[in-house]
Amino acid sequence: MLFKQTSSICRTHALRGIVLALVSGLTLAQSALCASFGWDANPETNIAGYRLYYGSSSGNYTQSVDVGKVTQATIASLTPGATYYAAVTAYNTSAVEGAKSAEVVFTAAAATSSTSSKPSVSLTSPTSGATFVAPATLSLAAQASETGGTISYVEFYNGSTRVVTVTSAPYTFTMGSVPAGSYTLTARAYDTLGVSATSAPVTVTVTTGTATSPANVAPAVALTSPANGASFVAPANISLMAAASDSDGTVSKVEFYNGTSLVATVASSPYTVTFTGVPVGSYTVKAVAYDNAGASTSSAPVTVSVGTATTVNKAPTVSLTSPANGASFTAPANLVCTASASDSDGSISRVDFYNGTTKIGTSTTSPYTFTYSNVPAGSYSLKAVAYDNLGAGATSTTATVTIAAATPTNQPPTVSVTSPLNGSTFKAPATVTLTAAASDADGTISKVEFYNGTTLVATDTTSPYSATFTGIPAGSYVIKARAYDNQGASTTSAAVSVTVTY
Repeated sequence: MLFKQTSSICRTHALRGIVLALVSGLTLAQSALCASFGWDANPETNIAGYRLYYGSSSGNYTQSVDVGKVTQATIASLTPGATYYAAVTAYNTSAVEGAKSAEVVFTAAAATSSTSSKPSVSLTSPTSGATFVAPATLSLAAQASETGGTISYVEFYNGSTRVVTVTSAPYTFTMGSVPAGSYTLTARAYDTLGVSATSAPVTVTVTTGTATSPANVAPAVALTSPANGASFVAPANISLMAAASDSDGTVSKVEFYNGTSLVATVASSPYTVTFTGVPVGSYTVKAVAYDNAGASTSSAPVTVSVGTATTVNKAPTVSLTSPANGASFTAPANLVCTASASDSDGSISRVDFYNGTTKIGTSTTSPYTFTYSNVPAGSYSLKAVAYDNLGAGATSTTATVTIAAATPTNQPPTVSVTSPLNGSTFKAPATVTLTAAASDADGTISKVEFYNGTTLVATDTTSPYSATFTGIPAGSYVIKARAYDNQGASTTSAAVSVTVTY
């Protein structure tokens, strides 16, 4: 474990030692009259508690404190300027005490006028009461600060067991493969003088997932405004906008951050807030969405700059020139997206094309164009976002287009002559009854025409389709039927040959 010492009234020491061959470290911080200790928990399952030893000579500990089953302790009534030695042991449920840790030596400093305010710390993720499905991934996040001082590090705890130490902001850690159970999580912040503060506890539950109770899926979130690299003039009013959704539940809130500082919380859509009066500087903003089960997701960070009126970079201009707003197409469509973009104080680095919040393509050279291929039926909201050589962005107005499903090809009807039979013979002057069977797979029959060769004999518009061919003199005849459907398509039957004799 890292050894650390400050030059102020409190000193922090750390060493690597052994308690029952398993305690891995001891940490100490002291003021003029007391000293605070912390150490790693012994992972054996039968540990009953810890005992802290200290005295004024090495290895000769004249006093001890049984602290119970916790991993920290404070001893008071120290003599300023005196040197002390301390070590810690662990004992099990059978009262068997293990070997002492490595020894810590320290000198109680004389009182000075130096003071340290207490840090403030809060556990921002996960949300208290959240439920996860084993094996779970828990994203731990804390906010820590101190007025007039500096945060040295933040520790995350599960109960009394330290999970991890994070030495710089952002204070985050991911606990992977967490088994089913109940967990009480806290964050403890330390300043450079060794003064600490502990967050309010957050209790979460990890359950065993089943086919009917699957693991909760974290929400999706994207920061849609401002554009990454955008520039503003101080004092700036920056509009923060986010798109958030949850595939297996609802979004309970969206938090907007400037670095690690919370700007605002929005509980319902549209998720937007104005970051007002922003002075000159560089800022990194993000959005964090939470779902109804307490899971959270952070958006990709967006960096913006705020300058003076004379130094600020001017954003580019962009317009979507194709397709036109309100245009209609037939699926599957190939939409040619074209944009016009320029920058008055620089150059265009790229143009991104979007359908809603989904990027569909990028063009880096003029003319800025992209083909959105094989687009199915539906309504689409298209826009272009241009970025200049300094990262400032601008968004075009949105063009809404409609793609309709393709109209199926009309199928022609079917028809056959059912009477007379092919090869039939009649006596002159003959009367022959003509009948036909006709149908249409994707519509209706509008009429059936009967022909002798190319001569129309009769037309019937209703089923059963029939006609009478009368006064036929001797000779050979070719009978056909032609059926028409409701869309005008027609089909001619196979020919039927008949003979009329004397």
